[in-house]
Amino acid sequence: MPDLTDPPTTAAPPPPVEAAPPPGTPPEAVGPAYDPATLDLDAINGKLGDASPDAVVRWVAEHFPDRAILSTSFGAQSAVMLDLVTRHLPDIPVVFIDTGFHFPETYKFADELTARFNLNLKVYTPAISAAWMIQRHGKLWEQQTREAL
Repeated sequence: MPDLTDPPTTAAPPPPVEAAPPPGTPPEAVGPAYDPATLDLDAINGKLGDASPDAVVRWVAEHFPDRAILSTSFGAQSAVMLDLVTRHLPDIPVVFIDTGFHFPETYKFADELTARFNLNLKVYTPAISAAWMIQRHGKLWEQQTREAL
Protein backbone atom coordinates (compact mmCIF):
# COMPACT_ATOMS: atom_id res chain seq x y z
CA MET A 1 0.00 0.00 0.00
CA PRO A 2 1.45 3.43 -0.90
CA ASP A 3 2.44 5.80 1.86
CA LEU A 4 -0.23 8.51 1.83
CA THR A 5 2.12 11.06 3.33
CA ASP A 6 4.12 11.15 0.11
CA PRO A 7 2.88 13.54 -2.55
CA PRO A 8 1.14 11.83 -5.44
CA THR A 9 3.01 11.18 -8.63
CA THR A 10 1.46 12.60 -11.73
CA ALA A 11 1.86 12.29 -15.44
CA ALA A 12 3.54 15.03 -17.40
CA PRO A 13 2.13 18.41 -16.39
CA PRO A 14 -0.13 20.20 -18.83
CA PRO A 15 1.49 22.78 -21.08
CA PRO A 16 1.89 26.19 -19.47
CA VAL A 17 -0.76 28.76 -20.20
CA GLU A 18 0.67 31.66 -22.14
CA ALA A 19 0.70 34.82 -20.07
CA ALA A 20 -0.29 38.22 -21.33
CA PRO A 21 2.62 40.18 -22.73
CA PRO A 22 4.53 42.28 -20.21
CA PRO A 23 3.59 45.95 -19.91
CA GLY A 24 5.25 48.06 -22.55
CA THR A 25 5.47 45.26 -25.13
CA PRO A 26 5.01 46.93 -28.52
CA PRO A 27 1.86 45.82 -30.36
CA GLU A 28 3.84 44.58 -33.35
CA ALA A 29 5.61 42.09 -31.06
CA VAL A 30 2.29 40.57 -30.00
CA GLY A 31 0.17 40.91 -33.08
CA PRO A 32 -1.51 43.78 -34.90
CA ALA A 33 -4.90 43.42 -33.20
CA TYR A 34 -3.73 43.26 -29.57
CA ASP A 35 -2.63 46.45 -27.88
CA PRO A 36 -4.15 46.65 -24.39
CA ALA A 37 -2.76 50.15 -23.86
CA THR A 38 -5.04 51.52 -26.56
CA LEU A 39 -8.27 49.70 -25.64
CA ASP A 40 -11.08 52.11 -24.88
CA LEU A 41 -13.29 49.85 -22.78
CA ASP A 42 -16.06 52.44 -22.50
CA ALA A 43 -16.25 52.71 -26.29
CA ILE A 44 -16.12 48.94 -26.73
CA ASN A 45 -18.85 48.42 -24.14
CA GLY A 46 -20.92 51.13 -25.81
CA LYS A 47 -20.57 49.45 -29.18
CA LEU A 48 -21.19 45.90 -27.97
CA GLY A 49 -23.60 46.53 -25.08
CA ASP A 50 -26.70 45.84 -27.17
CA ALA A 51 -25.03 43.63 -29.77
CA SER A 52 -26.13 40.07 -30.39
CA PRO A 53 -23.96 37.27 -29.01
CA ASP A 54 -22.91 36.47 -32.57
CA ALA A 55 -21.80 40.08 -33.14
CA VAL A 56 -19.78 40.08 -29.91
CA VAL A 57 -17.96 36.88 -30.89
CA ARG A 58 -17.34 38.28 -34.40
CA TRP A 59 -15.82 41.39 -32.82
CA VAL A 60 -13.51 39.26 -30.68
CA ALA A 61 -12.52 37.20 -33.73
CA GLU A 62 -11.68 40.38 -35.64
CA HIS A 63 -9.75 42.10 -32.85
CA PHE A 64 -8.15 39.21 -30.94
CA PRO A 65 -7.94 36.29 -33.39
CA ASP A 66 -4.84 34.79 -31.77
CA ARG A 67 -5.45 35.91 -28.16
CA ALA A 68 -8.94 34.57 -27.38
CA ILE A 69 -9.58 31.44 -25.35
CA LEU A 70 -12.79 29.84 -24.18
CA SER A 71 -13.40 27.84 -21.03
CA THR A 72 -16.10 25.24 -20.60
CA SER A 73 -17.51 23.03 -17.89
CA PHE A 74 -19.23 20.83 -20.49
CA GLY A 75 -22.47 21.50 -18.67
CA ALA A 76 -25.85 21.19 -20.34
CA GLN A 77 -25.69 24.62 -22.03
CA SER A 78 -22.06 24.39 -23.16
CA ALA A 79 -22.93 23.26 -26.67
CA VAL A 80 -24.51 26.62 -27.47
CA MET A 81 -21.42 28.67 -26.64
CA LEU A 82 -19.02 26.15 -28.20
CA ASP A 83 -21.03 26.18 -31.43
CA LEU A 84 -21.26 29.97 -31.50
CA VAL A 85 -17.59 30.64 -30.82
CA THR A 86 -16.11 27.91 -33.03
CA ARG A 87 -18.10 29.21 -36.02
CA HIS A 88 -15.93 32.34 -35.89
CA LEU A 89 -12.78 30.98 -34.22
CA PRO A 90 -12.55 27.30 -35.20
CA ASP A 91 -9.09 26.80 -33.64
CA ILE A 92 -9.75 28.69 -30.40
CA PRO A 93 -8.20 26.93 -27.40
CA VAL A 94 -11.00 25.50 -25.26
CA VAL A 95 -9.97 25.04 -21.63
CA PHE A 96 -11.54 22.36 -19.45
CA ILE A 97 -10.55 21.90 -15.80
CA ASP A 98 -10.83 18.20 -15.02
CA THR A 99 -11.13 18.12 -11.24
CA GLY A 100 -11.69 14.38 -11.16
CA PHE A 101 -15.12 14.99 -9.65
CA HIS A 102 -17.20 15.31 -12.83
CA PHE A 103 -20.10 13.00 -13.51
CA PRO A 104 -19.60 10.26 -16.12
CA GLU A 105 -22.15 12.07 -18.30
CA THR A 106 -19.92 15.16 -18.29
CA TYR A 107 -17.00 13.21 -19.77
CA LYS A 108 -19.28 11.61 -22.36
CA PHE A 109 -20.69 15.03 -23.31
CA ALA A 110 -17.15 16.42 -23.51
CA ASP A 111 -16.18 13.67 -25.94
CA GLU A 112 -19.30 14.24 -28.05
CA LEU A 113 -18.85 18.01 -28.26
CA THR A 114 -15.11 17.73 -28.90
CA ALA A 115 -15.82 15.49 -31.88
CA ARG A 116 -18.83 17.50 -33.13
CA PHE A 117 -17.04 20.86 -33.08
CA ASN A 118 -13.49 19.56 -33.66
CA LEU A 119 -12.44 21.40 -30.50
CA ASN A 120 -8.89 22.47 -29.79
CA LEU A 121 -9.38 21.10 -26.27
CA LYS A 122 -6.84 21.82 -23.53
CA VAL A 123 -7.51 19.72 -20.43
CA TYR A 124 -5.96 20.80 -17.16
CA THR A 125 -5.90 18.67 -14.04
CA PRO A 126 -4.90 19.51 -10.48
CA ALA A 127 -1.56 18.27 -9.17
CA ILE A 128 -3.48 16.43 -6.42
CA SER A 129 -5.90 13.71 -7.54
CA ALA A 130 -9.50 13.47 -6.42
CA ALA A 131 -8.65 10.36 -4.39
CA TRP A 132 -5.78 12.16 -2.67
CA MET A 133 -8.04 15.11 -1.83
CA ILE A 134 -10.79 12.89 -0.37
CA GLN A 135 -8.31 10.87 1.70
CA ARG A 136 -6.86 14.04 3.18
CA HIS A 137 -9.92 16.23 3.61
CA GLY A 138 -13.01 14.07 3.22
CA LYS A 139 -15.88 14.83 0.88
CA LEU A 140 -15.93 18.58 1.40
CA TRP A 141 -19.07 19.03 -0.71
CA GLU A 142 -20.99 16.95 1.87
CA GLN A 143 -19.96 19.16 4.75
CA GLN A 144 -22.17 22.10 5.55
CA THR A 145 -19.56 24.45 6.95
CA ARG A 146 -17.95 27.54 5.49
CA GLU A 147 -14.53 26.20 6.52
CA ALA A 148 -15.01 23.10 4.37
CA LEU A 149 -15.44 25.24 1.31
